[in-house]
Amino acid sequence: MGMRSLLYIAWNRKQYVVNISHDPVMDLAYHAKAWGCWQMWIISPLLLLGQAMGLLWSVSSPLERKGMFYNQKKAPSSVISWARYLKDKASSGASCSSVLKAKFALVQSKLKSTGQDPLDEPQLVVFVEKHLKDTCLETKLEQAKQLLPLVEGRMFCIDELEKILSGDLNLKFPVEDLFQLLYLQKKVDIYPGVGINDKGRPQCFRCGTNNKLRQSYCLDCGSTECYYCETCISMGEVRECKPLYGVPALFSPKSSEVNVELDFQLTEAQKDTALKVWQFTKASGIKKCLVWAACGAGKTEIAFPAMAQALSLGHKVLFAVPRRDTLIDIEQRIKSCFSGVEIAALYGGSEEKYKKADLALATTHQALRFYQGFHLVVLDEVDAFPYYGSYMLYYGLNRAIHPDGKIVYLTATPPDSLLKIPREELERVTIPVRYHGHPLPVPEIIIEKSLQLKGENLTVPDSLLHLLHKSVEGDLAQVLVFVPTIFLAEKTGEALKTAFELPPFNNFDGGWVDYTHSQDPERDKKRERFLKGEFPVLVTTTLLERGINVPKVNVLVLFAENRYIFDTRTLVQMAGRVGRMAENPHGNVWFVGTHATPAMKEAISWIKNMNKEAAEKGYLNRLPAAGRMKLKNAK
Repeated sequence: MGMRSLLYIAWNRKQYVVNISHDPVMDLAYHAKAWGCWQMWIISPLLLLGQAMGLLWSVSSPLERKGMFYNQKKAPSSVISWARYLKDKASSGASCSSVLKAKFALVQSKLKSTGQDPLDEPQLVVFVEKHLKDTCLETKLEQAKQLLPLVEGRMFCIDELEKILSGDLNLKFPVEDLFQLLYLQKKVDIYPGVGINDKGRPQCFRCGTNNKLRQSYCLDCGSTECYYCETCISMGEVRECKPLYGVPALFSPKSSEVNVELDFQLTEAQKDTALKVWQFTKASGIKKCLVWAACGAGKTEIAFPAMAQALSLGHKVLFAVPRRDTLIDIEQRIKSCFSGVEIAALYGGSEEKYKKADLALATTHQALRFYQGFHLVVLDEVDAFPYYGSYMLYYGLNRAIHPDGKIVYLTATPPDSLLKIPREELERVTIPVRYHGHPLPVPEIIIEKSLQLKGENLTVPDSLLHLLHKSVEGDLAQVLVFVPTIFLAEKTGEALKTAFELPPFNNFDGGWVDYTHSQDPERDKKRERFLKGEFPVLVTTTLLERGINVPKVNVLVLFAENRYIFDTRTLVQMAGRVGRMAENPHGNVWFVGTHATPAMKEAISWIKNMNKEAAEKGYLNRLPAAGRMKLKNAK
């Protein structure tokens, strides 16, 4: 059912608290038991939870919601005119009656300003012993205590609770009552699904966005103007009348052995970086760490020792990636490496979304299900779609981190938002070389003004056809041809198919060229055929800028002057497809455009700087020894 709540003030001679409840008598019974409060005023009519919570945040400070003494010396953290007024009255010896009356008047003023009917006078509720029995307070408190460890670290609505509990607890009382009592004990945070935040703006409190909020008739609360959020509706509906519960993770220090066993040897560069990340998580006072790796350097495994360290201390760890396919690959790697720890993989279609685990592997979308749950978060591919540029996913991931937790960002192409963070707030470590010890191929810029689309026709200059012929028949390498749009992928693919039907290309037994993009229903099949070497040239968009490892390949970026698509990071990722394999560590990358752009130059500079650092640190051509490696977590 939809929840409606009342605002109240509960008080005794020394202090008062301002809060909301769907059952103020139960709240009064709790306050009487907890701190000797025997009376309360109800100071608002019944409101939708989102309305009530927004009103509460607008008329009270965090200190007043926790419990504030009349003569409190410290001003509330949210200092506005009314809060200063109440404090001044209290510090000047004003009676508790005058403070409470001023608060009541403020609430009625806010109700009027938002179109709600104010109250003529507050409704007094006085505690009597019968309230303890009528509300079953003691029994509810005990069951709430049993419920808490089953939902820790989660953000969820009531509809999800049964899946989370999985039959572990037979609840005898309404869920709303149990969580209200935990809320009063400061063990749970309650939010409306959609409501007015403490800045006076509408917001979905699950995904954090303020767009795609819609009003409609609600079967649960009966309101014709109940807000719901369209942005995150795929995870289940959240509404203005329905509560969201955020339960911070419990922490009981423990010491257990967590082993990490790799079936390969880390390079010297990986070992050095892994040690720095381990030291960061163990001893640094900084909360964030950026691991900037060369494309293909093997960045994922360097976080494993730090993860094992956190797990052995009883902390929970989240390893997050933006995309489902990447997570499925990493899931197998992590599960084969870690022992002595419970692991759950969370992604669309996973059966483990509500499984309790010490180590959670999740897409960044699934991080929306957590609340202050992890002392260590490792985010791989921080610059990748859909995480990069998504406020919703950024909001959810940061909410999943425990207030005392830390986050490690892994990427080959860090976004500006990370690079601009001051060094005293973000530690930086680099892996400047690939595992095989060879330098990164440095791209070449080719100015080619004759590569132009005229109407529906695209003519590929002979100079570029020569590069393709030399790659396939001279270097015996396949070629990834990147273009900025779906339209150009199709036009370039057809133009190359036509060109390759003529000498000297017509001596190839089979088709030379195919093309694909995000709207191509055959894209997965074409990708697999290309990886098997069934044809040498694949034209594609940025669809394949990541996550494809071809044994021997060159890269040709056409229309590279398109700065809206081919920014520095995209160019570095595309260049990073070349030379990834130890048996073929070299190759060619060409940026082809009508002129050289700053992004082309910066991409080349990034790659050269990685090679320079690798050389200065003596990492080049220092291959790891053969055999397996065991990382036993240090206590």
